[in-house]
Amino acid sequence: MRIKSFFASSVDAALCEARRELGPDAMLIESRRSSGEARRYGEYEVVCAVTNTPGAGAAGRNRETGPERSRQDRKIEAKSASGFEALVGRVERLAHALQRAESIAVRLSVAEEFEPAVRALEASEVDPEWIGAILNLAETSQPAGASALDRVESAIAHFVPTGPAAGGSETTRHLVAVVGPPGAGKTTALVKMAARHSLASRRPSLIVSADTQRVAASEPLRSYAAILGAAFVAVDSVRGLKQTIEEHPGKEWIWIDTPGWSGADSNDAAPLMEFLASQPHIDTHLVLPASMRTADLAEATHRFLPARPAKLLFTRLDETHVYGPMLNESARTGLPLSFYSAGPRIPDDLAAADPSEVANWIVRGMRASRKAASAASAAA
Repeated sequence: MRIKSFFASSVDAALCEARRELGPDAMLIESRRSSGEARRYGEYEVVCAVTNTPGAGAAGRNRETGPERSRQDRKIEAKSASGFEALVGRVERLAHALQRAESIAVRLSVAEEFEPAVRALEASEVDPEWIGAILNLAETSQPAGASALDRVESAIAHFVPTGPAAGGSETTRHLVAVVGPPGAGKTTALVKMAARHSLASRRPSLIVSADTQRVAASEPLRSYAAILGAAFVAVDSVRGLKQTIEEHPGKEWIWIDTPGWSGADSNDAAPLMEFLASQPHIDTHLVLPASMRTADLAEATHRFLPARPAKLLFTRLDETHVYGPMLNESARTGLPLSFYSAGPRIPDDLAAADPSEVANWIVRGMRASRKAASAASAAA
């Protein structure tokens, strides 16, 4: 992001100058009267930001040359950047405060029998928005004879969409791709799915490595392909991937591994994500660690949405005891859970997503607390 101050005789004039230089996507951060030595550049100052690299634009008083103007620009832009960071911090603190207020409002509005459920959901880091929706469903739609705990668990399952399958809609040929952030466990998840489906179906299979980011990234896949009795091809471009798919019409299962792109790799990732998005017959799974925080999950999902993933696949369930973020992200995006992985064994540690199981994980802390309280009461 680039942040810059522009000066003119009026706010509108300064804003027009900003958009001429930074482009039409320039965002107005702040406007104010100029002060101090900055007043010589114009009576009003507007601070604008743009996320893309701005092209050349009109110069005017904001493009004066010389070391003095350059130093002044740097001083003013540094001050503006500092103010923008402070503003972002205030917005984040306000968001946290609103979330806490939502949580308190939920607690005040539920019946006493559901208060332990609220605590369990909060401990599992379920968003207050979904806590309210879950409790509303538990109170109004579940069998009245069931316990509060059972009603909440059943309601949670309602908010966990699942699609426990790999492969597109075609009946004779299935193409599956995995995308996701670095270290999410994409390659292992892909091999687990390939082992589960290729071995079970005994159909001709091909594993494709499109990961050119890591040195020797394709070698483990090559070894796994040999063990599974599948063909293997490594490609270094979208063109190569497309050509490989076309050259293997007899392969009924094609499994595609991709690089673990970070936010800084968006330009490198764009061609392959555009290709996946343009191929609806490719079943793309977004692989995410279950141990990742809700905010980070949302950011990662946003980063890979251009690939149009059809499902979410969570890994590292054995590395966390907090499962609310899985529910948050699936409910937020509407993307169903396909599988989850809880260990390194292939393919044993891959399970088809089950909404009832996810719901049980989220509330089992409350069940444990109830059992402990009952045991303590009996002992007394």
